[in-house]
Amino acid sequence: MTNRVLRVSVQIGNDFKVFTDQKMTVKGIKTTTPRADTCEITIAGLSRTTLNTLTDYLYDSTTTLQARVEIGREGGKLSELYLGDVHNNNSEVAVGESAATFNDNSITLFCGTGAAKKQSLKSISLPKKTSLKDIAGEVAGGLGSLLDFSATDSKEDGFVHNGDAFGAIDKIAKKPEIEAYLDGNTLVVKNKRVPLAGRSIVLNKNSGMIGVPKRLKSEKPKQAKIQVQWLVDEIPSVGWGLQIQSERVQSANGVWIISKLQFDLANRDKPWYFTAEAIRYE
Repeated sequence: MTNRVLRVSVQIGNDFKVFTDQKMTVKGIKTTTPRADTCEITIAGLSRTTLNTLTDYLYDSTTTLQARVEIGREGGKLSELYLGDVHNNNSEVAVGESAATFNDNSITLFCGTGAAKKQSLKSISLPKKTSLKDIAGEVAGGLGSLLDFSATDSKEDGFVHNGDAFGAIDKIAKKPEIEAYLDGNTLVVKNKRVPLAGRSIVLNKNSGMIGVPKRLKSEKPKQAKIQVQWLVDEIPSVGWGLQIQSERVQSANGVWIISKLQFDLANRDKPWYFTAEAIRYE
C-alpha cells in the first residue's frame, strides 16, 4: 500500500485545492450510457480552515465545485480516473467526534460527471444532411467538452434540441448501433460492440486479476457478458478493450468491451481495485 498514489483535486473557480497526504477513499461507477457517472470521495484529516472553506462553497448554490481523481504509483505518472461536478446539496461534512467514518475532520463529496451541465439550457438546430460527427461536435461544444468520435459517420435528418445541454447526449445515443456518453471532459461517440481503437488492457493472474471471470445474465439475447475484478495497475475506462487470459475459465478468454467500470480505492486501507462488466467483442 505504501507505493499507492491517490490525488484528489477540487477546483473552486480558477483555484485548486489538492489533497494527497490525507486519508482518502474513492468509490465510483462509469458506464457507456448517457447517464452521469458517479463518484463518492471522502477526505479525512483536514484542517479546520480547509474544511470551513470547502463547506462555505458547498452551501453556495451559485458556485460549482469540480473534483478530479488521479491515481498511480510512486515514481510513476498519474492518470486521471474521474472528473465530475460536486452535488452541493448532497455532500456531507463531519467534524471531530461526529464523523461517521473517521474520527477526524472529514468531508464526503458526491459527484456526477457533467452534473452542473444538467442545469444549463442549450438550443441546437441543425439542418438535414448534417453529419453525425458534426452533430456530435455541436453537442460537445454545448457541453464545453472535447469530442472523441469513432462511430460510423452518416448524414442525419436534422437535429433539434431545446433543453439541458446534457440531455442532447441522449438524442445521439438513441440512434441504433451508437453509444454516446460523457467520460470526464470528453464526449465519446462510438459504435456499439466495438472497443475504442488502440485502448485495451490484458488481464491475467500476473497482471492483477482477482479470482476468475464470472458469467452474468445479459439484457440482450445471445450477448455474452462477464464480470471481472483486478488490482489497480493500468487505468482503463469504459469502452476500452479487455483481453482476458484465464487458465481456470478458458471459455472467458478473448477480447471483451468494458461497459461498466466500478472503482474502490483507498490510500491507507485495503481497497485498490476495479470491477468491470464487459460484453464479448465478436
